[in-house]
Amino acid sequence: MTAAGGADEGIVVFSPMPPRANGIGDYCFELLGPLARAMKCTVVVEDGTDTAIAPADVAIITESEYIARDLGHRLHVYQVGNNPDHMYMLPHLSRVPGLLVLHDASLHYLLDCTTVGLGDSAGYATALAAEYGAAGQVLGAQFCEWGLRDEAMFHIMPMTGAMLGAARGVLVHSAFAASKVLARAPAAHVTIVPHHFCAPACDGAPGPAEQRLLLGIEPGELMFLSLGFVTRAKQVDTALRALAARRHELPPFRYVIAGELRPHELDIEALVDELGLRAHVLLLGYVPEAAFFALARAADVVINLRYPIGGETSGTMIRALGCGACVVVVDRGPFAEIPDRAAVKLAWDGTFQKRLGDALVRLSADADARARIGQAAAAYVAAEHSLENAAAGYGHAIDAARGHPPPRWASLVDWQIAAPSSVHAERTAGRQALGPGGALPRWFLAGLVPLAAGTCRVAVIGGGQREKTLLQVLGHADAAFVPAHSVANLPSRSIDLLILFGECSPRLLGYINEAVAFGGRLVLILGCHAQGTDTEMVRQAASDLVTHGFTINTGCYETMPSLNPQDEDDGDLDNSACWSAIKSTEFDLPRAAPLRLQVAA
Repeated sequence: MTAAGGADEGIVVFSPMPPRANGIGDYCFELLGPLARAMKCTVVVEDGTDTAIAPADVAIITESEYIARDLGHRLHVYQVGNNPDHMYMLPHLSRVPGLLVLHDASLHYLLDCTTVGLGDSAGYATALAAEYGAAGQVLGAQFCEWGLRDEAMFHIMPMTGAMLGAARGVLVHSAFAASKVLARAPAAHVTIVPHHFCAPACDGAPGPAEQRLLLGIEPGELMFLSLGFVTRAKQVDTALRALAARRHELPPFRYVIAGELRPHELDIEALVDELGLRAHVLLLGYVPEAAFFALARAADVVINLRYPIGGETSGTMIRALGCGACVVVVDRGPFAEIPDRAAVKLAWDGTFQKRLGDALVRLSADADARARIGQAAAAYVAAEHSLENAAAGYGHAIDAARGHPPPRWASLVDWQIAAPSSVHAERTAGRQALGPGGALPRWFLAGLVPLAAGTCRVAVIGGGQREKTLLQVLGHADAAFVPAHSVANLPSRSIDLLILFGECSPRLLGYINEAVAFGGRLVLILGCHAQGTDTEMVRQAASDLVTHGFTINTGCYETMPSLNPQDEDDGDLDNSACWSAIKSTEFDLPRAAPLRLQVAA
């Protein structure tokens, strides 16, 4: 692991932190202890969480404080989970690519929170089209028009492509999650670091017998336990139905559900009453960390189910295994990677509820089997999931990310667009550059080509000396002039601004889409006359832009009304059609409906 020696050796970590009720925050707090002994660590938390705490020797600042400081030279580490607590870090993740720690292989719900949750259904639809092309476009349009979408989308459409593509490295907790990442971003640099288990201090915590007594569980009763947020995917309803169906074959039992309820998603209290299990079920709601571990140690069987599998490694499961609990899981995804001896693993199929009931009846009658499974679980976690191993894995991932520059994925250019009412200086400079009688073209007068900004990577196809001169006036003296037949050889996503003079075939647009970075611009200047058959050519060109993954930002195809009265009789306008478009997806989309163009007579 890189030792702390200078400012560049530190890391900036974005994560919720305790006392916020967030498992990733608890995970990060535990991990930062050993990391801070090897390198300088600064944690950035969301504004409004000023009570957040971090280990000793770890600086903690709010997002606003981070923005006011210059920390871009340090590697950024983003702890990303699929819930609203992680929304604040998304703008920084795209602006300063770093090491992405992916706690959930699907982030669809996070996207939903940042779009639909804020009333931006159109933004949600745009994101779907960017990630999944025509299929995403159809689903987004359906949602915007009718409010309809399948719940399965949250699992089978992970919405991670852009985030993974921009990362300098990706850290996950299982081979299953790594395969999910590589399926979305085959060029990603992925490191697998098992989710750590940090043994809690037991000082003052109740022992198993005392904890059961506190819950009112009699000595002869069996204690089943589920931990964590009560979501539909946790299949707590399936466990309740399995227990209800087999209650007469089980010894006296209590099913303790310790986690925040989500009644809008799954009404557990109503189901408990419906199944007649009120005397058998204890709903504790959210419990603090000390109580969490005390419950895990006191339980006879921990029921930790997931279906559908989103790819996440359950922190509650790792903690239960580390405590030596006998845990029942679904034999899929990361849960399938647990050794068979260390958990009861049940395949998911149409008979799952019955087989879950069979397993609970069998375990309730065999205390020795429960003890053997629990001992194997504790030994497995001690060997593979120690905090020291996790910190070492992070060190390797951090060193590797430092060695990988940010991929060319999204354009980070701060575009400067000169509006028609404010380009007088550019017009004067343009006329001077062209000399007496030089007519300024419409694309220049309309401000369709942005001014040079930062490290904007510019390529130009077509055009002559006049176009080159005017691009220099706009600051693009370093623009690379590329023959149309060479566009296919441009590296993927290597261009921020591509300017094309002349006709553009669908084949060429496909190559341009590959070459332009997400958020990059394509300016198309199509020389034509506003008469006859050229109208259809203009319609076709605009439609092709949309079809090949670009969203038209600005366009003009008739005498443009000037905002400056002095320009009304300019006389410089030509008969070209011009568009400025933003790359919004890598996919070909269905052909757009014909545009209704009002052509000047």
